[in-house]
Amino acid sequence: MKNIWMVRAGIDAILIDEFKSRNIVALGWGIGDLTDKSEDEIRQLLEKKYPENNKNSIGKISSQVIKFRYKIKEGDYVLSSDQSKRTYLLGIITSDYYYSEQFEELGDNFKGYNDTRDVKWLGEISRDKLKKATKNTLGSATTLFNINKDARIDILNAFEELNNERYDSYAKIIRDYLDENQLGAFEQEEFEDALKSFNDMFSPEKLEKLEGMDLLNRIFFHDGDLDNLCYYIEFAKEYTRFGSIGGGSAYKFGLYKKKDGGWESGSSIKPIYLSEEEAIQVGTKIRDAIVKGAKYIETAKLDTIEDYKNLESKLEEIFKESSANPTYNWIHKYYAMIFPDKFAIWHSDAGKKEQLEAFYIIPNNDYYVNDAQLKNLSEKAGIKFYSLFNQEIKDLFNDMDVFGGGGSNGGNGSGGTTKPFSNVLKRNIIYFGAPGTGKSYNLNKDKEKLEVSENDYERVTFHPDYSYAN
Repeated sequence: MKNIWMVRAGIDAILIDEFKSRNIVALGWGIGDLTDKSEDEIRQLLEKKYPENNKNSIGKISSQVIKFRYKIKEGDYVLSSDQSKRTYLLGIITSDYYYSEQFEELGDNFKGYNDTRDVKWLGEISRDKLKKATKNTLGSATTLFNINKDARIDILNAFEELNNERYDSYAKIIRDYLDENQLGAFEQEEFEDALKSFNDMFSPEKLEKLEGMDLLNRIFFHDGDLDNLCYYIEFAKEYTRFGSIGGGSAYKFGLYKKKDGGWESGSSIKPIYLSEEEAIQVGTKIRDAIVKGAKYIETAKLDTIEDYKNLESKLEEIFKESSANPTYNWIHKYYAMIFPDKFAIWHSDAGKKEQLEAFYIIPNNDYYVNDAQLKNLSEKAGIKFYSLFNQEIKDLFNDMDVFGGGGSNGGNGSGGTTKPFSNVLKRNIIYFGAPGTGKSYNLNKDKEKLEVSENDYERVTFHPDYSYAN
């Protein structure tokens, strides 16, 4: 489970509106830029800055400063309290530490909050949604602290309710874009053709018929051969569009055979050397689990988060006698290509969570439940599940104002725009023609339709060579 850090927005939450609009969190102890300062140097600077504080006090302050500088990581969650509204903001840390003087212009009350990190705010929840124990934890007067596990679970559960409220509105954003651009369900021919060819080769029915050495050779890596399930699912170019399972070694498949070597399972650290007969037994158990899991998926009701929780439990039971696991990336990819309407084309746990966060949805902790969350959004939008991850679609959610009051995720304290770009134009428009035919004129007219300020766009002209040409 990810860390959730409480970072308070100054005395009486004076900075909370700035945190929102600038998409940051910031602290200030008046000891200058900490970019190149070690932990020991930070302590020494604090001792010099606050000579009247005793050793215990300096220790507490330095602990917070060091956490902000070194312990918080990109991708961690961050919480900040808006006391006037009795709400908490939840976001994702999106940058390393940097030093900024952006608050200096706001007056003396804002000076000194120079230690900064960028944040992608996901939303806010009422304090009243949280358990009493969580409220007590969050009531600590400490400026910065790592929230304990029980409170983290309660906070994320509260935000799950917010997710449920968002699916319809987010699906409408996608649906409106698809309708405006006449994309239908955004079905892509190359994806559909690849799915058909994969099923023709490796459907559960075809795998189930394999026996003995045919089973080993058709499913698993062996002797440098490229005509097997494991090769196709990891390396074949036509199937890489369905997500990567790269990284690690061939041991991740539970069984493989080196060129001019014998069959092995286990791991690179603790390999298990197998005879041909033993390899067939191991391979058969993996195949049987894959096929049995596919049969269960085909008939199971998979509509809700609870359905996918039950699916994960059932698959774990099915795979327990094999040397594979249903949460292995390659197993998930196999099921995603056999059942493309049920599973995402992102296969690592971290990858699926990152995709959810791109849509401002808080991920669940269960591996297969993340598929349910993404499936929910794609179904409500009426878009092919694989097309949900198309960059065109994800770009619709860039710089979204989740608070409804202005501010985008501009980063580096820029503050961003006060409202999202208008969606009146088609995407990826190309103007071409000889000089003087009105290209620049039309581009400027389009810019006016987008209602952006002078600081929110950049004009770039591409030339095919070093001489001036259009």
